[in-house]
Amino acid sequence: MSILRIRRYLPRTLFARSLLIVITPVVVLQLLMAYIFLNQHWEEVTRKLSFAVAREIAFVVELENTMPVADQSKILQLASDAIGLKFEQLPTQRMTPDNDDRQGILSRMIGSAVKRRLIYPARVQEGTEPETYEIEVITPHGLLRVTVPENRVFTITTFQFIFWFTGAGAVLLLISILFLRGQVRPIRRLAEAAEAFGHGVDRPFKLEGAREVRRAASAFLLMRERIKRQIAQRTEMLAGVSHDLRTPLTRMKLQLAMLKDAGAQELKSDVSEMEAMIEAYLMFARGEGEEAAVLTQMDEFLMQLLRDSARNGGAEIRLNSVPTRLVVRPQAMRRALANLVQNALAYGTQCDVTLADNDERTVILVDDNGPGIPPESREEVFRPFYRLEQSRNRASGGIGLGLAIARDIIRAHGGEITLEDSPMGGLRARVELPR
Repeated sequence: MSILRIRRYLPRTLFARSLLIVITPVVVLQLLMAYIFLNQHWEEVTRKLSFAVAREIAFVVELENTMPVADQSKILQLASDAIGLKFEQLPTQRMTPDNDDRQGILSRMIGSAVKRRLIYPARVQEGTEPETYEIEVITPHGLLRVTVPENRVFTITTFQFIFWFTGAGAVLLLISILFLRGQVRPIRRLAEAAEAFGHGVDRPFKLEGAREVRRAASAFLLMRERIKRQIAQRTEMLAGVSHDLRTPLTRMKLQLAMLKDAGAQELKSDVSEMEAMIEAYLMFARGEGEEAAVLTQMDEFLMQLLRDSARNGGAEIRLNSVPTRLVVRPQAMRRALANLVQNALAYGTQCDVTLADNDERTVILVDDNGPGIPPESREEVFRPFYRLEQSRNRASGGIGLGLAIARDIIRAHGGEITLEDSPMGGLRARVELPR
């Protein structure tokens, strides 16, 4: 499997990746320690215990062979009391039939040790009593059955070790999760504050976290303040420019109103056009200004916008929408969508507006049945002052700022605007806004 394919399955968030970095070594270490412990320590301890039991049984068997028959039962009783094993001498020479259900790892290990220590046939299996093992040995005096308690060949510290080892690992992982969550939280809040600021929402944010995170947060706060200060300065400058330009234009309009010659009407038209162009320039440069973002019912918002647009022309306008609420700057968003609708009405006889919504994005489609825009020019028309019709006559296509203003506002909301072919035969403007 290639590295790129492995990366596809890695977590996407910083918290999950950090947690994976912590968990992986701990889990690998636990598995390695468990493997080493079970394969070396546990097996070694069990084998030694089994050999100890086998030696005791071999000693009793040899002692029994040297004693008179009358004293053998007494020897077995004394051995049972002293060693902690239960010895029984049976008159038969036949072992219990084999039973696979009574065979296990410990019985096989005990059987291997017993067979290595005894010269007589022997067999080991789990006992009929709980937590015991039965060892049957065919001796010259008959069948010797030895009942061995499980604690003589098995140490409970194995499970205790695994329990404490696993429990300690789980506690350490829990502490790591809590610690990582506290370290990642400032980064997540910084990302949310930056994203909200990109959408026009000035969310409160304070410095917290590690030194590097605080440096990044401090840089963000300084950048945010510089941007806000720059916007405020630009707005004040444009307000002054607007006032300074309006004053001479107003005087020119008053002077032209008093003129009676034939050229006065053309000059009035030029002054009005100049005033409209200055308004468009100021609108583009001003952008969104300091308008606050509010939760807006977008379907009602679009319905009112289309009603206002329908009063200014005779084109047919239709709206297909679903109830949708979105945090936007109402005046700025109205300016952007109105530019799209006005373009559709200017070049077509029908305009369809569609509002769709899903869990991640809100989509607004503006379709018309006009001549459309060639694919190679659809990105160029978003440039300020760019016009497909190269003359500067506003009657033949405006001054080339409508789409530039619309994209600037939509992107300031964290969205995007693109142009496509419309099913109606004209142009489709697709606006995508984050939820």
